[in-house]
Amino acid sequence: VQPLGVEWSRLLDQGFLGKWSCKDMPAQQGFYSSTIRPHLQESDRKRAFVIISDAFRYEAAKELTDSLNGRYRMNAALSTMLGVLPSYTALGMASLLPHGKLSYNDQGDVLVDDKPVGTTEARGKQLATAEGMACQAKDLRVMKLEDARAYTEGQRVVYIYHNVVDTGAET
Repeated sequence: VQPLGVEWSRLLDQGFLGKWSCKDMPAQQGFYSSTIRPHLQESDRKRAFVIISDAFRYEAAKELTDSLNGRYRMNAALSTMLGVLPSYTALGMASLLPHGKLSYNDQGDVLVDDKPVGTTEARGKQLATAEGMACQAKDLRVMKLEDARAYTEGQRVVYIYHNVVDTGAET
């Protein structure tokens, strides 16, 4: 592990992350600015609901997308993105938020625009700068439809965080 760590450090010192890209695949850290912001700018009435899952199988996500598109007046989509490096959950979730800068503090916490975003509440504060909010899927899922609508009312973008491992079994 030590030789690998030394090599990663060398690459990082040489600016590797600034060159980390893949032709025709958007970078994860540009998600909000390249996907969400343009969608919202199409109309003052447009909204975006983003499911961020650390445990969702592709097949289950595809099934949800098909169901949403067939049942509701919305456009749900799945797409690929080139992940951030190093690849781990806290940095990945932070990179999806609206931001100007991603960084770390001395304790190793991921910062978005110099603010910690390690909790749903902190991510919600960052999303509030873009007329948005953050919530947990488990909390939203138990609400009645009217209550969920009232909970998200006035929000242009809602990030829904999901972290329950999907086994493929009915729940």
